Amino acid sequence: MKPRHFLYPLFICLLAFTACEDDEDPLVFLDPDPTTPMTLTGQWQLIEVLADPGDGSGTFQPVTSSRTIEFLTDSTYQSNSIICEFTTETNSLTVLTDGKFNLDELLLSPEDCRNVPPLQAPLGMSFADGDLILEYLCIEPCLQKFRKL
Repeated sequence: MKPRHFLYPLFICLLAFTACEDDEDPLVFLDPDPTTPMTLTGQWQLIEVLADPGDGSGTFQPVTSSRTIEFLTDSTYQSNSIICEFTTETNSLTVLTDGKFNLDELLLSPEDCRNVPPLQAPLGMSFADGDLILEYLCIEPCLQKFRKL
């Protein structure tokens, strides 16, 4: 085999690998059993809460709430409620609250929790069946489930 015949396939392979871009969107997550990737950016509404009574028997319960979170492409969010409070209510004011999120570490860091004891740390985030779950710091499980609008 002549050396030039060997170099052409090698050159084509190298060109194929270097021409590819990293199309991975840092704001895309996969469910544990993914059928399609979902994008975190956009508006999400609170649909269920889980407040365990202390014996492990708690389950998600549907709620009627206008509480929403909007995730932006710059790794920040805005909400119509103070996210660090485990409540279904929204602010009586029309001012949005905000903070940052880290999808790699699955953490949501509200800016409005500094004066709300006992929450002094970011909230955990997880995903199940296309829904976003916020994990509050409670002795018993305290979770809020949001669905993308």
